[in-house]
Order: sequence, then structure tokens, then C-alpha cells
Amino acid sequence: MGDAKPWADGPFQLISASVSGDQIENPAQGSRKLAAEMSLVHNLMLRGINSIYNQAINVGTRGTDKDKLDFANYAHQWGEMLKEHHETEETLVFPEIEKLTEAPGLMGDSVTEHHAFHEGLVQYQEYLDQVRNGKTEYDGEKFKIIIDSFVPTMQHHLAHEIEALLQLEKYEDKCDWAKWFKTTVDAIMGKQMRTSQFRTDQFPLMMILHDKSFEGGVWKSFPPVPWLVFVVMQWMFFYTRKDWWRFAPCDYNSQPQELPFAIDGYMYCTSFTYTKVVEIKTETTVASKMVMSEDQEGDKMQSTWTSSKAARVGEAVPATSGDSQDGTKLGALDVITTSCLEARTDKVWLELRPNGAGVVC
Repeated sequence: MGDAKPWADGPFQLISASVSGDQIENPAQGSRKLAAEMSLVHNLMLRGINSIYNQAINVGTRGTDKDKLDFANYAHQWGEMLKEHHETEETLVFPEIEKLTEAPGLMGDSVTEHHAFHEGLVQYQEYLDQVRNGKTEYDGEKFKIIIDSFVPTMQHHLAHEIEALLQLEKYEDKCDWAKWFKTTVDAIMGKQMRTSQFRTDQFPLMMILHDKSFEGGVWKSFPPVPWLVFVVMQWMFFYTRKDWWRFAPCDYNSQPQELPFAIDGYMYCTSFTYTKVVEIKTETTVASKMVMSEDQEGDKMQSTWTSSKAARVGEAVPATSGDSQDGTKLGALDVITTSCLEARTDKVWLELRPNGAGVVC
């Protein structure tokens, strides 16, 4: 993907294969294989919401009525995928793990974490239902605020759950975890594939949220079906919702593609430094919550700035004043400026030099 536009690898960070220890040359085994497979699934959901988040504004400001409806359907299917995934974990996968390990409550933290963002997901789906049913007009900024209300918590959970599954190494004597997980997933998929809605609405979504090139192709063998069978499945099922799938980060062969409504010059950062904000250099979207450090007369000070409004070229952005570390009141920013186009999910420190001298990432 080009550097000028964001893709689906941020702002919500994907889970590296290194967490489970999975490698192309040395594939993970046992419980680590289970954790690797779950990491792959969780990354589907993270790429999905990243692609939604990074296109939400432009679909609203530049899209046609059909674009907005198709996008709402695409985003809604992502919500259905997340909901189905967690229901399956809570009713089937987790209880079986606790039974096999003879450790009641072993996966209790993961269930609790599901509940922590459940209401946000409900609000997300309800809003999209209103758009899909023509009861409300799609508003990208409002939609992003809804996403920001629960997805950071969801992202934390998806990463933390992999750590929980890695604890199954202590129970390797209880079960062949890789074999058990494959058998379990095969049974779930076999049942789901009997429904036409899953074949046309959910199965294609899984494929276009999977990136075979991720980390050098460590998980390129997904899905584990013969090539000819997969081609037939593509032909039979993938084109039914093709207008929805155009917003996806990957094509039907799970290869990355450009997001059609991604914002040029997007930057998502949690922190930055500045000396003087002078002008907008590029079109920029700023996260709704940031922590920033201001260099003012040589003193480093911390404050929290919040705004639910995206910055545009030459546009002033309202902000809330905050307190610095030494108690000094900091004024609200009037304009955000940057020429850094790199999309990252860790802390990004920028120095906004006076008089438009430039930006250092």
C-alpha cells in the first residue's frame, strides 16, 4: 500500500505471529499453534475495523447514497462477525477448554472482557441498522465517535486473549491443543456453511479481511482448502455482496488492496510535541483523544487535548484546554498541522517547527 493513505494495519494494532512464536520455517505446535490460529482470526476483525475506521469520514463526505448504504452493510457484517465469534467462544470453545483442563473459570477473564465492550458493539450495530433501514442519514464523524467508544477496549481484549491461550502450555498433558482446535473449528465451519447467509455474507468477509502477505506470509496457507475448491467457492459465493466488499482491505485472493475511501495524509498518533502551530500542510485526521507534550520556553509539559472533529486543510479545530505537569494552564489548539503521512499505532512524536519549517517524525 502507498504511504500517502492508511491501510488496515492501523490504527488498531494487529497481533504479530511472534506473540505465539509461529514462524514459516518453524511452525508453532500444541497450545502455541492454537494461539497462532486465534491470532489469525483476531487479525481479521482488527483489519476489518481498521478499514472501516479509516474510510468512515470520506464515505460520509464524498460518497454517494449507494456508497453510504454499501459501506453501512459492510460495517454491519463486521459487527455480526465479531458478535458471532464471541458467542461461539463463550458457549462452545471456552467451556470445552475449562472442561479439558479441569480448571473452572480459566477463561473467565476473557468472558468479562467481552462484556466490557458489549454495549459499544450494540450501539454500533443499532446505528448501522438505522442507516441501512433509511431511518437516519450516515454521518462519518458520528460513526467514528461510536467506534472510538469501544474498539480500543476490544483491541486490548483481542491481544490479551492470545496471552491467556498461551497459558494452556501448562496443560499440554491434558490435550493435543492444535488437533483439538482444528477439529472444533472444522465442526463449527461445517455447520455454518450449511446456511446460505453465512456462505454469502460471512465466509467471503473472512477471506477479504485475511492478508496472506502478513509478516512475510506466515499465515498464507489460510484457508486450508484445496485451490480448486476455493476457486469454486469464490465463484459461487463471493460476488453476491460484491458492492459491499469493495471497502475491504484485501481482494478475493486475500491480497492487500487500496481502501477506496481512505483519507489522504492520515495520521493516527497518541502523542506529539510542538513549538508553534502555524498552518495545515496536508489533510489530516486526528484521533479524538491525544496526549501531547508542549515545548514552551524549554519546559516540557503534558496535557490532554480532545476533539471529535477531524482536521482538514486550513481548518481550525476546537480543543479543550488541559493542565501541564507543573500545573501551568495550556491553551486550546486552534489548528493541527503535519506533513507526516506515516500511519502508526505506537506513540508518534512529532516536532512541529515554527513558521512552517517542517515536521520530523
